[in-house]
Amino acid sequence: MGQVYRTLADGRTHLMGERFSAARAYLHPVLKRPNLTCLVSARTSRIRTYSSSELPSIPAQAERHGLNLTAGVWVDGREENSEREIAALEAAVRTNSSIERVIVGNEQVLHAGLTPADLILKIREVKRQRNDAMVNKNWMEQLIQ
Repeated sequence: MGQVYRTLADGRTHLMGERFSAARAYLHPVLKRPNLTCLVSARTSRIRTYSSSELPSIPAQAERHGLNLTAGVWVDGREENSEREIAALEAAVRTNSSIERVIVGNEQVLHAGLTPADLILKIREVKRQRNDAMVNKNWMEQLIQ
């Protein structure tokens, strides 16, 4: 029996109860097919991710193809996952210049995954570590007001 992926009502893909990116579920298994060509930077100069730990190769790929990256950090109520996301972002920032800004968990307030106060603490944690990038500039201002 193959792996069973489930898409939740909010659009997130899960495998065995854990968040699982759509790319890992559907794209990665077919990337080596000889009849598949993956075009990057053909129509855009920027990409945005929602997680830093699920596909850690994206910042290097973006840099290789001359794309700017807005890196997402998926934080939620599970502290271990949030710490893994922040650590993955820090590793990517140290080795890739393609990251021009960072967005930390903004969707969590919309989905009631974190309170605004909890999200502000996570944003501030990342800002302390990454003070040369724009981290949630607009979201932070909106949450504080």
